[in-house]
Amino acid sequence: MAQLRRVGREYEQDPDKRSRRISRASVQTFGRLLTYVKPYRGWMTISVIALLFSVALGLVLPLVVQNLVDIVLVDKSMDTLNRLAVVLLIVFIVQAIFSFIHRLSLSFVGERAVADIRIQLYSHLQRLSLKFYADRRTGEIVSRLTNDVTLLQGAVTNDLVALLRQAVTLVGAAVFLFVLDWRLTLVILAGIPVMSLTMVGLGRQIRTASKAVQDALAEAANVVEETTAGIRIVKSFAREAYEIGRFTERVTETFTAAMRRAKISAVLGPIIG
Repeated sequence: MAQLRRVGREYEQDPDKRSRRISRASVQTFGRLLTYVKPYRGWMTISVIALLFSVALGLVLPLVVQNLVDIVLVDKSMDTLNRLAVVLLIVFIVQAIFSFIHRLSLSFVGERAVADIRIQLYSHLQRLSLKFYADRRTGEIVSRLTNDVTLLQGAVTNDLVALLRQAVTLVGAAVFLFVLDWRLTLVILAGIPVMSLTMVGLGRQIRTASKAVQDALAEAANVVEETTAGIRIVKSFAREAYEIGRFTERVTETFTAAMRRAKISAVLGPIIG
């Protein structure tokens, strides 16, 4: 709650201060976000354990497939082929079960954490000064409480799932490759710093683009709030076409910002896999 009060004060003093700080210290921000996950450590433990087994089995699958190919092309032993096919099926099913447990438990943690954030944020809004509301439009506040938290929900659930899975997969694959051929592994690992720097640069651009999307959504929500609240005035002065044009302009700005973010994400996607 102390963090939320500090966020409120920052918004009152400078609306862009928090955004600038996030761009400078995204790791610290993500660390603060994880404080909402701590109450659900048990579920996180289950998720991580299931992830470890899922990734381990995923690394085993190529070996089983390789043996199947060798048997078909070289040994031509149908009995061994049938046994390995059954093993492959079992490994696939067990991996799917562990993956299901991992995703479900981690999704529970993410959804529960975001629900807690929504409740605390709304409670904090009730305690903010009148100056805060005097300097903000209703549509903007509602957008921050809904759209921004929804974006945060994606970070806690989808991004956290991807982060854990990719980290464990990277470590497991590195160990696996090192056992097979340590020289080739060192050559592959040498390219990681370049990839990391590229990801950091693109990540900053995505954060900037995401902020532009959220700001545009807030403006669009504010137009809806103003028009709905003053619909009698709009009808009286036949301003429907004007309001439609104003809303269309805001939605177009949102679309443009979203496409810029999508282009950057499309470049980043192949790098992180």
